[in-house]
Amino acid sequence: MITLNRKTPKEKYNLDLNIRYVKCMHHSGYLNDDFHMNKHDFYEINFCKSSDILFTLGKDTLYLTNGDILIIPPNTNHHFTSSEMVSNYFDIYTLWISNDYFEILMNKFDEINHINFSFQFPSILHTADSALEFGIDFPSLYKISDTYGSLSEAYLCGAILCLLVKIASFATSCTKAITELQPELINEIIAYIDEHFTDNISLEDLSIKYHISKSCLNSLFQKKLRISCYQYIRKKRLAESVRLIRAGVPFKQVASQVGFNDYSSFYRAFKNTYKISPAECLAQKSEDISIETLD
Repeated sequence: MITLNRKTPKEKYNLDLNIRYVKCMHHSGYLNDDFHMNKHDFYEINFCKSSDILFTLGKDTLYLTNGDILIIPPNTNHHFTSSEMVSNYFDIYTLWISNDYFEILMNKFDEINHINFSFQFPSILHTADSALEFGIDFPSLYKISDTYGSLSEAYLCGAILCLLVKIASFATSCTKAITELQPELINEIIAYIDEHFTDNISLEDLSIKYHISKSCLNSLFQKKLRISCYQYIRKKRLAESVRLIRAGVPFKQVASQVGFNDYSSFYRAFKNTYKISPAECLAQKSEDISIETLD
């Protein structure tokens, strides 16, 4: 258990973030200063057994109280926030699940990916009025982590799946008890693509750079923009190609400048998207035509 109180300087907060599969922690005490966790490359699920505290997630400041479950996917900035508006007391159980193991579970039990709730986006579940006893589940998992010695982690791995199903079931049946938060990660990835879309970037490159699976990456884009990551990159490249064509840049040079490996691939993508050829685009540059671009 980690106890943070008004007499403990934050420099002494020393957490082991080496997660092989799962880890369960218990945090309690009073917060005297902001407690920064920042980003990490694993999933985090917090249960507030007894809390009156503010929590900063991305650009959102949230109030956490008894029974709240806070879900934080990988690569999301977050930290506890000290404030005179609340007592700053917290009694929180935290589960850390490695990204690799989480993806194994999601891929093995595909049904979880087809419900009206996703662990891939930050959210708060308000369970205080629920008949489901999450207040028992999380402390039990914490006890398990010290009960079976070298087998404790193996036991936790099995128990985690049961808990994820229970959380997903609650989320789908009590949609009014969920507060979905704007993922900061997708904004960061979009900003990176906007700056580098003419480079030779791929879905694989982005997956490695941001420590997220390709399926999760596409899910983020589908939820925010209703297109895949690949489609977004292609739209950015083609929109830029329209500008270059109308500026008089030779077609083959346009193709290479916006990131296509060869002119034939560029031509097909351009024609399929805009229903006209690059030459027709150039010919119509002075006319009032409608060619889709992506701001």
